[in-house]
Amino acid sequence: MKHILTPTTIDDSKKDEHAAAFSGITGGCKWMITGAHDNYTLAISGNGVMYDYTYSNPMPWYEKCRRELKTLVIHNGVRAIGNYAFYGCDRLMGMLTIPT
Repeated sequence: MKHILTPTTIDDSKKDEHAAAFSGITGGCKWMITGAHDNYTLAISGNGVMYDYTYSNPMPWYEKCRRELKTLVIHNGVRAIGNYAFYGCDRLMGMLTIPT
């Protein structure tokens, strides 16, 4: 299973020196990380099921910012969240609404 990190253009007026945006595909869903150092948001969208992940096959955002993710957004259309998709994302804050 191949995961590709794709740099994504973001609005320069809202960009600081640590800002980043990366995206990719996980199963039938798209993921995108936006934000700045120590305050990243991960959004999962699409119509389908995410891949399952393991210790030896971690999610593509694991090294980039797993300890810096603070917000998680799961959009309507996502039918299943993969195993270990948020392993190590121990700084997530706030409420999470799972679409029905």
